[in-house]
Amino acid sequence: MSDEKKPFGITVVITAFNRDRYIPEAIDSVKRSIEVNGSQIDCQIIVVKDVISADLELILKNKNVQYYSVPGENNGPRVFKGIKESSFDIITFLEDDDLFYPDKIGYLRNFFTSNREVAYFENGMTLIDSDSNPINGREWIIEKRKVLSHGRDYIIKKDHGNGPLLQDLIDAWIGRNLSCITIRKSLYGNNLDCLQNIALSVDMMLFWLSQKLNLPVALGALPLTKYRLHSNQASTVSADKGSFKLFKKQLLPVQTKFLLDRYEISKILQEDLQKAKFILLIAKLKNKNLALQGRRPLFSNFVTVVGLLPKYDKHRLLSLLWQTLTFAVPQLSLFIEFLVTMRHINLEV
Repeated sequence: MSDEKKPFGITVVITAFNRDRYIPEAIDSVKRSIEVNGSQIDCQIIVVKDVISADLELILKNKNVQYYSVPGENNGPRVFKGIKESSFDIITFLEDDDLFYPDKIGYLRNFFTSNREVAYFENGMTLIDSDSNPINGREWIIEKRKVLSHGRDYIIKKDHGNGPLLQDLIDAWIGRNLSCITIRKSLYGNNLDCLQNIALSVDMMLFWLSQKLNLPVALGALPLTKYRLHSNQASTVSADKGSFKLFKKQLLPVQTKFLLDRYEISKILQEDLQKAKFILLIAKLKNKNLALQGRRPLFSNFVTVVGLLPKYDKHRLLSLLWQTLTFAVPQLSLFIEFLVTMRHINLEV
């Protein structure tokens, strides 16, 4: 049977590390999403976690979902396991603390059935708190995505030269939320193996891998994912505890993983612009990691950053001022980030 005649099916890979609390709600949000006009879309749900407790195993069995244990802190191997065990070509991802909108799976069915050349689709998102209540904040990200996608699903084909600027994609947080990403597995061939070397930035690797392989990427303006803001996540660590010292201590291993991920992603990049952008990111992260250790940033990294900013940074002057502050008074810049992060997890309800 040709791909055009095959009935649509989708695999949802839910990944989790070191927490069980949100998993049942995540699964339920998927199951609500597969009900379309009184009928169910063929959907395989796979949960991949570091350790499956007896209580969680009972819940997963009762909810009739597949589950696998992949030990370790890195999320890349868990995502790859889910991809490997998937029965369908279309795979959408959901981190355990996020949720799907009820119309997400139906929307993906319509989109991928109509756009068979697309390998990577990234939808919009809204924010919820730890109790799943809607919260305000990050509207600038949502608006930038709407602008990039012209208020509709927007397919970027690199070989047609119709894509937005690299910096515009980065500014709109493209490739920064795994729960917004859906892929067509067959178009990646054997190249998804590289996910096994990624600690945290699976979303970013999937986006840049699509770019490297010259695969069509699509941006969706509609929010189909609810992104949860809370203190127990890599992007916020423990800023809510009000301790700057604890914040730095817990941020260091997270930033170290981000740095190693950037090295892995840079290995697959070929174009000069992309390479230079990642050299810039890596130099910034190196200086930040040294500051988190109470050490002075490297002057050589500062020179690298200053040299690349005029070419590859959209807000050159502001970025230059920030990098100068980071180099001159690294603890002050970290404290500012601490305050911003506290605000990030206490956005207005």
